[in-house]
Amino acid sequence: MEQLIAQSAQESSASAASSAAAAPEFTRAQMWEYFWPRNPLVPVAVLLAGGIGAGAAVSWHFFTLWCIAAACLAGWALCRLLRFGLGGVFTLMPQALLAAAIFFGAMSLWQLNQRQMPPDHIALSLPAHGASLITARMEIISSPQLRRPQAGGPLFSIAQPRTTFIGEMLQRRIDGRWQPACGKVLVQVPGDLPALKNNQQVQVVGWLSRPPGATNPGQFNYRNYLAAERIFAQITAKYSNQITIIDSRQSLWPLTGWIDSTRAALRRRLRATALPYANRETLDTIALLLGFRDPAIREVARQFSRSGAAHLLALSGLHVVIIAAGIWLVLRLVIRRPRPRAIVCIFAVLAYMLITPCGPPVLRASLATVLVLATLLIGRPVQILNILAFTAIVVLLLNPAELFSPPFQLSFLVTVGLILLGGRCHRAIFGRYLLRAGEVARIRNKPWGFWLLRLQHTICGIITCNIIGSVIAFPLVAYHFNQMNPLAIISGLLLLPVVTASLILGLVQLLAALVWLPLGKLVALVSYPVGHMMIWLVGFLAGLPGGNIVVRSPAWWVVLLLYAAMAVWALRRPLKLSRATSLVALTAATVVLTGWYTFTQAKDSLRIDVLDVGGGNCAIAQLPDGATIAINAGTLGSPVFLRGQVNAFLRNNGLWPLQAVLTAKIDANHAAAAIALASQHDATALLCSAADKLQAAQQRSIGQFFEMCQQQRLKAVAFARGDVFSLTDNVRCEILWPPRSLPPHSAPGYRSLVLRLRCGGQSLLVCDKTQLPWLAKVLGGQAPVATVLLTGPGRLHKLVGPELAAIGCRTLIASGESSAIARQDAALAARWPLTFLSTRRLGCIRMQMSRSATQVKAIMQAGGRQMKSSVLSGVTPAGTSGGKSRAS
Repeated sequence: MEQLIAQSAQESSASAASSAAAAPEFTRAQMWEYFWPRNPLVPVAVLLAGGIGAGAAVSWHFFTLWCIAAACLAGWALCRLLRFGLGGVFTLMPQALLAAAIFFGAMSLWQLNQRQMPPDHIALSLPAHGASLITARMEIISSPQLRRPQAGGPLFSIAQPRTTFIGEMLQRRIDGRWQPACGKVLVQVPGDLPALKNNQQVQVVGWLSRPPGATNPGQFNYRNYLAAERIFAQITAKYSNQITIIDSRQSLWPLTGWIDSTRAALRRRLRATALPYANRETLDTIALLLGFRDPAIREVARQFSRSGAAHLLALSGLHVVIIAAGIWLVLRLVIRRPRPRAIVCIFAVLAYMLITPCGPPVLRASLATVLVLATLLIGRPVQILNILAFTAIVVLLLNPAELFSPPFQLSFLVTVGLILLGGRCHRAIFGRYLLRAGEVARIRNKPWGFWLLRLQHTICGIITCNIIGSVIAFPLVAYHFNQMNPLAIISGLLLLPVVTASLILGLVQLLAALVWLPLGKLVALVSYPVGHMMIWLVGFLAGLPGGNIVVRSPAWWVVLLLYAAMAVWALRRPLKLSRATSLVALTAATVVLTGWYTFTQAKDSLRIDVLDVGGGNCAIAQLPDGATIAINAGTLGSPVFLRGQVNAFLRNNGLWPLQAVLTAKIDANHAAAAIALASQHDATALLCSAADKLQAAQQRSIGQFFEMCQQQRLKAVAFARGDVFSLTDNVRCEILWPPRSLPPHSAPGYRSLVLRLRCGGQSLLVCDKTQLPWLAKVLGGQAPVATVLLTGPGRLHKLVGPELAAIGCRTLIASGESSAIARQDAALAARWPLTFLSTRRLGCIRMQMSRSATQVKAIMQAGGRQMKSSVLSGVTPAGTSGGKSRAS
């Protein structure tokens, strides 16, 4: 293989030199061929990606786009057939027509993949809002998975496992008759159902609805994730007996079910080799080798992310390259001839690709490896850019929505950067050092000297790749994951040998387990120390100060500007640009990025974001000095899930870490995830009601709550009526309820805190829904409150209208309620002269309070996209009358 590589390199260098010598001064008409003489697929891939992006931005009809593409393609064929001899700019007409055909064809491809469906598709029967009852028959096309909610604290109330799978619709029952149906659907059934297997036919009775979308900034959009696989609907059964197996025989088709079942069987086989004390190490090996992350290693995955080495844990092209290199080295001992060895290696790489989830990085690296080996087999020079463009075209044709996924963007951009800048940066940084080291090795003329020189070349190459990868990935990492990792180069250099050893040992362990299970356990004895060392090292690197810096997500146009400046630097030689011009472009993009962060930072105002967290409520208050406080952290679901939602919002807005968590009431709806959230942020105080602290001796759950606070070393501070504390110079918080003399056995609604936040002349009232009827008496004679934030799961009452008018409320915001109660509250509030906003209907609601005005913005879900609509409230100074607006 070394001879083939050397021969192909000589042929490519000779052909490049001959073409450069024979090429005259190019004209504008020959510019296209000059830039890409041997990589014709590169512009095709760029046009395909641009067309898919444009197709997602516009809403043109599929047939219109297809007609435009067909017309452009016909024009190109006519120009090539008649061989127009037009000069000047018109010489580029055939290329322009072909480019337009590819571009509009890509737009139609997106429309066909995401918006065109047959008449009997299940997505066309989705209700506009809520859910509808359905009886459906389908075939299971994925291995059913049991998902268990993680254990929570004493206030955790819902702990019900559920089985999920993807089904291909066959029929649905309409008016007592079975009608044909098609399309993929996500099915969720409560309980553990081991009888369900892939490629079985089942009948499900449940509620048909759209998958949940992102309702808060930074939240993972599960709806878009499923839409990328053309899954636009979900069916949720309330009871486990609402699913029936019609045909227990597993059919041979589709093959995707068998492939998914094989992946699950390999994971179980590898997990069976786990030692009693090495369960976490085995799960890490499964994540490295097979790409499946168990929830038990969530903390390890978070440490990989904080250390800047998330790409080493996530299954990527690096893993495929390591596996392919290991297989090639082993085959060298068995198969001496390079061509049969390459054929066996091709089949081994394809087999490894199929046992993984086949994400874009794995598909790209596997196809690229296969094509490189195939070109070496036929004796052709390796055109790596052409191969990379071909893999991008294949991935986008299979799934156009992958263009917007972070793995696709990071994988291809970093690979292109390594190809274009790898040699230049390596020579610029280590060229002279390696030249001197080579001269010293030749003078010594010792075998160990040449081995040392090869090791130096390898280390310098790894450092160069880490530098290029970190710089190129920085804009996308900040945009998608809201973090900077200054120590990523060092972390990657230290973790790469350990991860490589763990990956190779994991492959050997899997092969040994397939042959004989005790043999796999014997290999696990060797792989356990390596896995344990990897976990310890990544934990140590994640704890280094300055290793992970949370940044606010930049605008998309700022990210494009940064990559445009990098492209100018990478292509400055073909474009004949000076180094000074490229540096000016990079400097200008950096200045724009810094200016965007500076001018979009909130100043001299109190910003409160009321999040939609399902059956609970949470609001994030950002003070003018940059400090952040969470008001409530309640949920009836998993506290870990709510913590993930809140942390995603904090990272997206650069509000890390929290300074305090304020809980209005110690119950599941207000404080179920308060400890889980506060314990993750250092030096976080827990603010609560003095009445709740008195209940610690009477109620077991509240007592356990404060015991966990002591275990997590959280400082608990109790407040009562009359307490006033200043958050900043112009923002203060007043406690209006409860009094310190409240009886111990008072109703839960009376124990809840009533807060009044003041920012200059504006004020915000935070209270529970059950406190509204008597709230006007407490606020009698005080300054009016224009905005009221309601917490808790209760519903409004028609008698609340006079109380709201008495305190001067113009905007009412409700959180912590169910969808049905939100609709009832909206219908009731429509009778009142105020603006009613609900997080269950609108998603995240943002309030910006300055000294003179309060602005309210609601982030809404419409057609699967996020759009913002502003509702102004209290735009006149407090105490004066102003116009009122009503939410649509």
